[in-house]
Order: sequence, then structure tokens, then C-alpha cells
Amino acid sequence: MSAGVSDVFVASVHPDTGKCEWIRSFGGPGLDVAGGIAVDPQGDVVVTGSFSDEVNFGDGPLLSAGSTDIFLLKLSSAGTFRWALRFGGSGTDLGVDVAVGPNRTILTTGRFEGSFLIGSVRITSAGAEDIFVARFNPGRANVWAKRFGSTGSDRGSGVTVDANGNVLLTGHVGGTTSFGGTPLAGGTFVARLRANGDHVWSVGEADQILRNATADDVSVDGEGNAFVAGTRTSPLVNAVTVKKLRFSNGSLLWEKSFFTDNPDAFGIEVDRERANVVVTGIFEGALNFGGATLESAGLADVFVAKLSGEDGSHRWSKRFGGTERDVGLGIAVSPTDGAVAVTGGFSGTVDFGSGPLRSLGEVDAFVVKLRNPE
Repeated sequence: MSAGVSDVFVASVHPDTGKCEWIRSFGGPGLDVAGGIAVDPQGDVVVTGSFSDEVNFGDGPLLSAGSTDIFLLKLSSAGTFRWALRFGGSGTDLGVDVAVGPNRTILTTGRFEGSFLIGSVRITSAGAEDIFVARFNPGRANVWAKRFGSTGSDRGSGVTVDANGNVLLTGHVGGTTSFGGTPLAGGTFVARLRANGDHVWSVGEADQILRNATADDVSVDGEGNAFVAGTRTSPLVNAVTVKKLRFSNGSLLWEKSFFTDNPDAFGIEVDRERANVVVTGIFEGALNFGGATLESAGLADVFVAKLSGEDGSHRWSKRFGGTERDVGLGIAVSPTDGAVAVTGGFSGTVDFGSGPLRSLGEVDAFVVKLRNPE
């Protein structure tokens, strides 16, 4: 049972059976939310998110300095506590995504208001909310921290790291913003930073009067090319978007738009062994990735699709959902056999292929593993 409005939980499930091996929950009297999770080469689990009021992850209470603060938590592969950090100021500060790079270094991003310290670096918002990105060593010491933003509302949505430690960051800026190169107009962005945080390149797609876009998650292949999942929305046409950007300068290699109602693309991951990309999110109505048309059964259904990393062509696609709202939030690929794991939330009754599951409350969590059909 949660200790407050909502609590954070972290669970490990067996890769073959799906049986829960361990589960840990953390929370205080307020609103506690997990934003992103990653696993390092030794099996340690790193989680970021936000909390209000007070929370104890294992070594004493952490107190929020404002509406919500950011947390960074590390657990062992068995779920035992390693360490926890908090950072934030007097405003609303959110940890949204986390990634693990070479030498087990940790990258995290999100958004913040006001001013606060990350390690010895003070970052200060230029407007309503700004983007932060920070690198930590495996023992939780801050290596560097950066802020980016305009006088509008700016959000960091996804972060990943390539084999050389270079950082890829994506999200949305509310006004003209520089990541170290040519300023980008308000809209979606992708930025590549060196391992030390210096700018390499940044590209963007500006918002238009009747069309807006999101860039929700980013992944990287073995050559350093970036893959970005997001959406485009307008009064007439809505679409899931997937694009591939060249590692050297961010130029567009290919882009695909898949039209549907009320879409969101929340997770993307590259199958580096097979040069493909998998993506998950939600849709209503009809959605076609290039194979059979997917039809939603209710308010919103989960989609899972695999596309060729070479040109974005369809490999396979599936939908899951019942008559209520079901959401795909995160996705991962097995490096050994190409199996795909998806997590998210569902309401009512959903059949993922092994018989119906029924939620015990308003929304329940799910994890499903899909065998690679290729």
C-alpha cells in the first residue's frame, strides 16, 4: 500500500518466466513518481523521478525544497539499496529519464524551475522551466551539469549515451535556445554533447501555427546514429513519427510518419545486433506501420512496432488493449535473441497473448515479453 498520494516501485522479473524476483517501493506522504530506469553492466539499477514532502530510500529521509524535487536512486541487482541523491529548488523539478554509459557513468535529464545546486554546479532557469542534463560517476559524485532553455517552457524528455560516452538529448523548447551551436527556434530538438558536456551538434523542428511536434525518446545504434520517437499533431492530421539522424552532424537520414488519432510515442530502442529499431506508445482508431492495419479496441491501445534501422521499413507491428485506456511507456530489446520487452499501464481486461489479465484498480502496471518473429 502506498504511503501517500502515489509511491515509486521498482521490480525485477525473470526474463524467461516473467515471475517477480523482487520488488521495492519508496514513498512518503506526498506525490512520488518514477520517470526513468536503466541497468548498468554489473546489473545495478538506476532510477530517476520526482518526490514531494519527504521520502526515505534507505539511508535516511530526503526533504523536498519545493513543490517537487528530483531523485536519483541506485539499487543492486538484488534490489538492495546502494545510494540516493536529491536535487531541486523551490519550484517544480522533475527527473524524466536516465541512461548508463561507458565506465558505468550515469546521465539524467528532466526539467526544473528556479535555481539549485547539482553537486558544485548551480543552474538557474531563464524562464518558466528549463532543461537540465547531468553526469554522475558510479559512486554518485557529480561530474558535470548543464542547463538549456529559453524564457518559455523547456523540457528534457529523453537521454542516451553511445559507446564512446557521447550524450544524445531530446525534448522540446518553448522559445529560441542555444545548446552551444546555432540557436534553435521553439520546437523539438536533438542535441549531441561530448562526454565532457561540450556541444557537438544540435538540430530542431520548429513549431508551426497549426502543427506541433514532440520528441519523446531517443536511442542510438552502434555507429552513433540517433533514432528519435515522437508525434506530430494538428487540427486535421496526427501521427507517430520515427526519424534517424546521422551521428556526425545530425542530418536527417530518414523519417517516417504513421497517421492515427491521439498518438503518443513514449519509448524507442535500437536492436543493435540486428540493425532494427522498436517503438511503443498509444493510439486510437487505425494505425498502419506498413503491415496489417492495427485497430484500437477502446479509449487508447498500446502499439509495438519494429522497423528497419536502414530505411524505416516495416518489420512487424502489434496492438494490445481492451475497451479502456492502455498505455505503452517503455521498451527494451534482448541483445541475444531480439525479443522485445514492453512495460506500461492498463485498465479493465487485456489479453497480451497468454490469456486475459484484469486490473485490480483504476490502472495496473504490465510487463510483456514478445518473441522475435523474424
